[in-house]
Amino acid sequence: MKILQPDTEKEIKEWADKLSASDAPKYPIYQDANAMLATRYNIPDGYAFHGQLVHYPALILQNEQGKELFRYIGKYNSDRFSFEKLTAKMQELN
Repeated sequence: MKILQPDTEKEIKEWADKLSASDAPKYPIYQDANAMLATRYNIPDGYAFHGQLVHYPALILQNEQGKELFRYIGKYNSDRFSFEKLTAKMQELN
């Protein structure tokens, strides 16, 4: 799983420095510079979080060919798709 972050290089380094040397390779971080990926997938922005204007939490499932199978966009910062809901959705899609 990848965490998409619009954070600056400095912010990502500060966060990543908290990982142990053995954990760092297991948890890759993708920096979504200028929120280009979020914009590409039409994930709306518009709320302030830690002094930044950020996009809403989103989950987009695609198949191997890149076809979108499912999309969930939260309505506020803590509105995330739960693991239990993801498990049920994956079973439904299979």
